[in-house]
Amino acid sequence: MRSLDNLILYDNMWDDGNSLGPKEVHNYLTRMMYNCRNKFDPLWNSLVLGGVKNGQKYLGTVSMIGVHYEDNHVATGFGNHLVRPIFSDEWHENMSFEDGVK
Repeated sequence: MRSLDNLILYDNMWDDGNSLGPKEVHNYLTRMMYNCRNKFDPLWNSLVLGGVKNGQKYLGTVSMIGVHYEDNHVATGFGNHLVRPIFSDEWHENMSFEDGVK
């Protein structure tokens, strides 16, 4: 994604001590996907973005038409409709990988 590379490059050129975090990049990707949708030329991707900034964890997703959300767990495609309702009932902060697989 050349436009994302340009965003990061432009941000680094300011050299002001601030940098884009995962929340800002997620917001940018949301606007970009929504803009492509409005031009009737969507990017046929669903994106998941995760990161950490200043000790704060971040996890979000954007669909090909710009629908976005952030949560402690995300899914794309058909899993978004099937798995997320079940997983939201079972999820807890200290969940291990094995508990997630069950």
